[in-house]
This record gives sequence, structure tokens and C-alpha cells, in this order.
Amino acid sequence: MEGLKKALDHIDEVIAAIKKSQSPADAKEALVSKFGFSEAQAQAILDMKLQRLTGLERDKIDEEYKELKKDIARLEKILADRKILLDVIKKELLEIKGKYADKRRTVLAHKESEGFNVEDLIPDEKMVITISRKGYIKRTDLSGYRVQKRGGVGIKGGATGIDDFLEHIFIATNHSSILYFTNTGKVYRTKVYELPEGSRISKGIPIANLRLLQPSERVCAILVVSDFTLDLKVVLVTKKGSIKRVNLSDFQNVLKTGIIACSLDQGDELIASRLSPTEADIIVATKHGKAAVFSGDKVRVMGRQARGVRAIKLDKDDEVSAMDVIMDKESYVITLTELGFGKRTRAKTYPVHNRAGKGVCSTRITKKTGGLVGLRIVKDSDDIMIISSSGQIIRMPVSQIRSTGRAAQGVKTIRLKEGETIIDFTKYISEEPEGEEDTQ
Repeated sequence: MEGLKKALDHIDEVIAAIKKSQSPADAKEALVSKFGFSEAQAQAILDMKLQRLTGLERDKIDEEYKELKKDIARLEKILADRKILLDVIKKELLEIKGKYADKRRTVLAHKESEGFNVEDLIPDEKMVITISRKGYIKRTDLSGYRVQKRGGVGIKGGATGIDDFLEHIFIATNHSSILYFTNTGKVYRTKVYELPEGSRISKGIPIANLRLLQPSERVCAILVVSDFTLDLKVVLVTKKGSIKRVNLSDFQNVLKTGIIACSLDQGDELIASRLSPTEADIIVATKHGKAAVFSGDKVRVMGRQARGVRAIKLDKDDEVSAMDVIMDKESYVITLTELGFGKRTRAKTYPVHNRAGKGVCSTRITKKTGGLVGLRIVKDSDDIMIISSSGQIIRMPVSQIRSTGRAAQGVKTIRLKEGETIIDFTKYISEEPEGEEDTQ
């Protein structure tokens, strides 16, 4: 355009030079040598009709020149400022969407006849899944956790930050589904193999990267399920002592954004979940060491959004800290306190009462022991895995923990550093009968 303006300023000379030339090549060379045009500018002048080189077209060419200068300045401004550039891209993409967008007409999927399933490519091995207080999750091969004797110091179970610590640990196979319940009463679902696999000391990734948890949500209870068609119930209990049972099949279809598992009263939180057949007894324990045992059929089956009924009558400053299902009266009840004191007691020593009672003494709580943090139903053949606030994990056989009476204090199960406490523990079933569920 600048070359064209220059040509108009010397229009008579340009036309004379073109007329004197013997060929288009000579004319192009004359414009380049005499007027200093580039080859592209000279060719553009030769390609134009003569009428555009007359004064009648000058005003129009001047106007085009001014508009081009404005466009150049605008484009240079966009390229110089990233925010303006992104705003322009966003605006143009929205315009394209408004003009051309429509619903997807095809679905990319494997044909059922192909018989392809991504699980077929993944070994169904046992993994240790850990979740930190801030929601970092990972899976690690079980072989990374060696068995230790009672009183050991444990091994590092995950790289957590100064203000974070491991809160949940459980065993599951790669093909199983994980239902993880949050303190707000919602439930989310993933496959174990969808979790990132890391080393024993790695941190993992936030659960929020897998499922969209709200800022106020944290995972408080875990269930591992291999078959949602089994005639089992999901038992849920809250910090203020409410309990409910829901059919396992009600959790077969869980949205990525989660669904409601339990409605809660103001100030209450969901703290535990278990799988249970109808005929099993349920044991609910409190931080002050009380425990109530009652038949599962005393809690009617409810819908997911129900609030539940009273499980145990709490003292003013007490709260529910654990719940489990008693499948066999010959099994043991393992209790563990904040400062590492644990014991095992025959389940049959716990009397079965009606729901909503005050319960009986399950372990003697003192300043030396700290409050009750967990309770599990185990067998002699089981191992347990204990996790501390610093992320230390120790795995030990149940048989190494002293068997005592219901009201005893217990013995030290793990050596703790100053300021360190026990956060949680889980059981590992060494020899699982076919079809049995591992439920944390």
C-alpha cells in the first residue's frame, strides 16, 4: 500500500516509464531501479488497471491506506498484551460456538462384540491406598509394607507436608471400586486402578483431581466393593450418634460430582461406613471409650437422603469415633487410642442391647492413653496397619496384641515421638475367602 501511494505521487513518471519499456520484465526493472520499489510492489503496480493509477482513485486508495495503518496498530497492540490477546481469542471462539455449535452426533466407544475391557489389561493385584488429611491419594504395591513386631517404629507411608498427615489407609485390589464418603454426607466412586500409583514415600495427588470435591469436604470413610449386586447394606454413622442402613445397590451409579449418601443435622458429620448383611450386629464406640452393640435389624433400611436414627446416647462432651460390624462372636474387637495403646477383646464379651443405649466400657481412657480413635472387628489370622499423625505406618499381626478384658487399658502398639498421635488403623485379611468383601 505504501508503494501504491508513492506511485500515485509520481503518477506521470511511472506511466511514462511503463510505456517506454519493451516488455513487462523491462517495466518491472525500470520501476525497481528508478523509483526504489521492491519487486513485489513493482509487480502489484503492473497488475493494476490504469484507471486505479489516475487521480479519480486516489482518495479511495488514501482511505484504504489509513484503514490498514489502523489495523496494523490494533494487531500490534494485541500481540504486545497477553490479556488482550486471550480476550480476543475468547471472543472469537464464542462467536464460532454461537454460529456453528451443535450437539455431538457420534459416540466414541468400543463395540461390545469386540470384548475389550480396560480392566483386562490391568493385573488384579492387592494395593495399599492411603489418603492424607488434605485429600492426597495414591496406591502402592502391598509388598512395600513389611510385617513388624508389636512396639516397632513403623515405616514412612507417604510424603506429607508440615501441616498435613495421612488419615486413611486400606487394602484393595485394582479391579475393585472405591466408595469414599465425605464428612458432608456425600459419596464418590472410582476404580482402584484409576488412582495414581506411587512409591511408598510419594505424596500422591489431590482427590479433587479425580473427583470434584467441595472446599468444605474431606474424606472420612472408605468402602471397597467388588460386586454391587450382593445383598448387603451400607451402614453409616455420624459424629453425633445417628445411624442408618442403605442398600448397596443404591450406590451402583454414582455421578462424578458425587451423590448424597446421608442427610445431616446442622453441626453433624459423617464419620464411618461399613458393609453389612442384615443378620450382623453393629458396634458403635465413642471417644470416651464407651461402646454399644445392637442387632442390625434394629436399624431399618432407608433411602440415601434419610437422616437416620439414634445409635448411642452420648454424654455432653463425648462423640462417636468408630463403628464396625460383628460377623462372628468368636472374633476379636481391637481398640486403639490416640497415644498408641491397643488391646483385643472377644466380641462375645460385649452385651447386645437395644439401639440408643449409653453402651458399656470398651477401653479405659486416661491421660496416658488419650481418646479412642478406632475400633475394628478382627480375627487372629489378620494383620493390622496403624498410621500416625507424622505419616508413619506399622503393620503387625493381631496375634501379637495382648488379649485382655473389655475395660482394660491395653498395651503400647507403636512407639510415638513427642507430639505424635495415632490417626487411624485398618485390618488386612491375610487369606480372604472367595467372595468376601474387604471393607477397610
